[in-house]
Amino acid sequence: MTKILALLALKNLDRYKKRTLITASTIAFGIMALIITDGLLTGISQQSDNNLIQFETGSAQIRTQKSWDEKDYLLIRNAIEDPEPIQQELKAWGIQATGRTDFLGEMILREGGIQTRFTALNPETDGQVFDLERYVVEGEWLTQNPFGIVMGAWLAQDLDLKTGDFITIRTRAKNGNLQTLDLKITGLLNSPHGSINRGQVFLSSHLADEQLLMRGSVTSFVIRYPMGKDLDLKLHEKINSLIQSQIQKDLVFLDWRILGQEALEIAAAKSKGTSALLFMIILIAAVGIINTMLMAVYERIRELGTLQALGLSPGHILSLIIFEAGGIGLLGSFAGALMGTAVNIYFIFQGLDFSFISRNMDIGYRISGQIFSSWNWGTVVGAILLSTFLAMGSALIPARKALSLEITACLRHN
Repeated sequence: MTKILALLALKNLDRYKKRTLITASTIAFGIMALIITDGLLTGISQQSDNNLIQFETGSAQIRTQKSWDEKDYLLIRNAIEDPEPIQQELKAWGIQATGRTDFLGEMILREGGIQTRFTALNPETDGQVFDLERYVVEGEWLTQNPFGIVMGAWLAQDLDLKTGDFITIRTRAKNGNLQTLDLKITGLLNSPHGSINRGQVFLSSHLADEQLLMRGSVTSFVIRYPMGKDLDLKLHEKINSLIQSQIQKDLVFLDWRILGQEALEIAAAKSKGTSALLFMIILIAAVGIINTMLMAVYERIRELGTLQALGLSPGHILSLIIFEAGGIGLLGSFAGALMGTAVNIYFIFQGLDFSFISRNMDIGYRISGQIFSSWNWGTVVGAILLSTFLAMGSALIPARKALSLEITACLRHN
């Protein structure tokens, strides 16, 4: 009997083509919107984490405890005095690492001064950890010209600066004395990390050694291990043992999740908002599904009465309606999944230009312009199952009400 009811339900779907199409379309567009939105939000989160590692924190860092405690001030006096033994040991273990010095300074312009974040780096080793050189859009990177500076393209545009211009930088040397530098802009970069484009300047560690009296010391020693791989526990213990064996005893080993904790907390807070957005999309789709299924069943009350008059039991009629509703749910959800997947493929390979927002404001995520979607197959499968069961459940309530009526009342229903 179940097979007969299933075939009859299939024939009814074909017989009521218009109703089937309208109901399935409601489900399809809801599922498509859910898949596209979830893919983009997942992609933004993944891209932000990758950019955080590739352009800001590295996979991990070795710093002095005081430097970490006073991280917001970027004081270069809190430096690692002799990073060379650490670098050589890590190199022997096959771990890429480089030293950096982050500090705050003031760029002196005709209109006044602007506080900026500066990073002094070793051009020979920095490329093993960070991927900045290939994002230079004008001029040269520090490997070609170690006596100039490279700044974010957005920052240069905001300040009406270009390559070849000289700027004056005022900051403090390691001994605390004020130091003024006149440096030439030799390159502009436009990276996937918006904060770098918006407000960061890079210079060579050779200049920091001479002008800021660093003499080989660095404020952080940045480590990079393969993307997607966390440092295993044994290697983590070896690195901790290494830094504890140094003459300078106040060194700490910090994972990227600790270094980027503030950014991750902002992203986590935003993800709650995006979850609410996804819930609203599901809710809107659910309302559409319920509404169309209610209309589809109520307009067939006379037909249901006829089926009862012909001897079909209420249980069999209920099964028939559930089979029909399930068929509509499957049809709509698969169509929505196909459409959503097709659009998602485009966003995965072509991306979506988000620069109209990220150009002028920090939205919390470490992205600049082009964002790329990602696959979340759990959402796709869950959406198909949810919409199918929702369609079946939506049909169950009016069907039970219709079947509770007398056959004569069903036949007189308009």
